Amino acid sequence: MREYISTCPHCHQRILCDTQYAGQRVACPLCMQEITMPAAPAEAAPAEVPPAAPAAAGSTPSRGPRARRGIPLPVLVGGGAGVILLAVVGGWLWLSGSKPAAPVAPAVVVPVRPVAIAPVVTAPVRAVPLHKPQGTPAAAECRAAWKFDVDSGSTAADTTGNGWELRLEGHATFGRDPQRGGVLSLTNRFRNDANYAQTIGPVVDTTQSFTVVAWVNFTTVANYETVVSIDGKEVSGFYLQFNHAEGDRFLFNRLSADDGLGGVTAAKSTFTPVAHTWYHLAGVYDADARTLSLYVNGQWQSTVPFTTPWLATGGTAVGRGYFGGEKKDFVNGLIGEVRLYAGVLPVDKILALAAE
Repeated sequence: MREYISTCPHCHQRILCDTQYAGQRVACPLCMQEITMPAAPAEAAPAEVPPAAPAAAGSTPSRGPRARRGIPLPVLVGGGAGVILLAVVGGWLWLSGSKPAAPVAPAVVVPVRPVAIAPVVTAPVRAVPLHKPQGTPAAAECRAAWKFDVDSGSTAADTTGNGWELRLEGHATFGRDPQRGGVLSLTNRFRNDANYAQTIGPVVDTTQSFTVVAWVNFTTVANYETVVSIDGKEVSGFYLQFNHAEGDRFLFNRLSADDGLGGVTAAKSTFTPVAHTWYHLAGVYDADARTLSLYVNGQWQSTVPFTTPWLATGGTAVGRGYFGGEKKDFVNGLIGEVRLYAGVLPVDKILALAAE
């Protein structure tokens, strides 16, 4: 591999790349416009920085203009049928002053909503694979699974044998659906309804890689409806949900802290779901790549950086979320089989589950 610098034709952002990405489609880290990475030039001479002229005796060093900040931003790369997410890491932050500039540790800034950014040429930033290729099926262990094939009673057994019994709350019931078989039936039409199911503790460690998958069929598509979550002290450790505020999309999202005040990072669906339709949702947190990914009906939707995982220690909830220390975001509809895995579930396995 050999490194070289390419320039975005839209905003002129300089991108430090290497030959393994030549010919691939990428999204510019600054303007997010799709470009094709050109082939490396035949010869790439290193850039030379002219030495600074010595200051005259007794003179005061000039502060000069303040340098622009170089912020690491994500790069998406897709080739053929696969989609690979790249991250742009590195970069320095220079501040003018009388003291020599000192490097600052790289940081990833993830806006909740896309924002317009004025075209600016920053120092070249490196493209590095962020969403690594999925591992083998052995890389993810199913910690809990509920099929809701329950004829009577108020609990659903964990079919993995790990003992994560799911208990009905409120007026939640078990039922049958012609397409999905056993289902969790939830009627939450009014604000004071509170029908859901939950375990007595967290099925997975939210600081480590995990995958959550579920079937859902909404009676209504409005506001916030969380299919699966794990309670923290103030908010859920993650939300696999429908979200009206984010453009009526499915989301797999997490907050940066268990206080309700931190920023939200969300992997979103590329379409708006409709009521009375079954959807298979899969949310993946990759602790090594530090990303959140969302799949709907086995199809990849989006991947975003997430760098502030924290441990949710409360119950695992099916059919609701938790925010501001309160249970809310109740599902109005049916939920089919739910599974939680410790680890990154491979894409082919997610696709197979969606095809069942």
